[in-house]
Amino acid sequence: MTDQNAPDTPEMDPLIAQPAPASAPPDIPRPPVHSGSRRRVRTRERIRYSRPRSLWIGILLFFIGIETAVLLAIHANINMEKTEQQTLNATLKNGDKEIKELNAQVVEMTELIAKQVYARLPGLRPLAFDRVIPIDAGQVKNIMFTQSGIGDEQSTEYRVVLYNPGSATTRAHMEIMLFNQAGVQSGRADVGGNELGPAPIVLDPGEIRSYSDKIGLETGQNAPFYFMLRERPAGK
Repeated sequence: MTDQNAPDTPEMDPLIAQPAPASAPPDIPRPPVHSGSRRRVRTRERIRYSRPRSLWIGILLFFIGIETAVLLAIHANINMEKTEQQTLNATLKNGDKEIKELNAQVVEMTELIAKQVYARLPGLRPLAFDRVIPIDAGQVKNIMFTQSGIGDEQSTEYRVVLYNPGSATTRAHMEIMLFNQAGVQSGRADVGGNELGPAPIVLDPGEIRSYSDKIGLETGQNAPFYFMLRERPAGK
């Protein structure tokens, strides 16, 4: 009898092949690796890879050191030049100050000497070369001086313009005297004279006449600094 309550079980077809059970791969024998050999291999690898890196780091540090030294040298040189420039500027500033003080002292002394010379020699006038100096006093309208010659043969040329503003003929003796800066006479000349000596100047009413000549300087005297014109009646 058949049990009706039993579950239905599929029946296997004996003609259908069942899959064969999977077989494990065969074991391949491996050579034994000792722990000491493994450590040596790893150490050689670390040395092999660390040497190039250490070399590049050393080269980099070397060039950084050189660049730092160069920059420090340049900085020190700049500071030195700056210090020298500041010292030079201070020296020049002090020198300019001293020169200004000396110039002020020279001007003060020159003015003092000029006052003393003018006080000692009334009628003295400052001399300027190559410039017409107006006089407009007595019979003299103007005068001009020119320097000529070299060294001991140096002389001063003059050109004086005379004028008779009166209505009568005049006769006068005109003298030009030169002085150095200290008021010492360094040369003189008689206007209108000749090789025979001084000669009186004769001017008709309204006449204008010019005279030119050279004034020899005393030995050792430099260019004159002052001049003086002096008129004397004829015969004196």
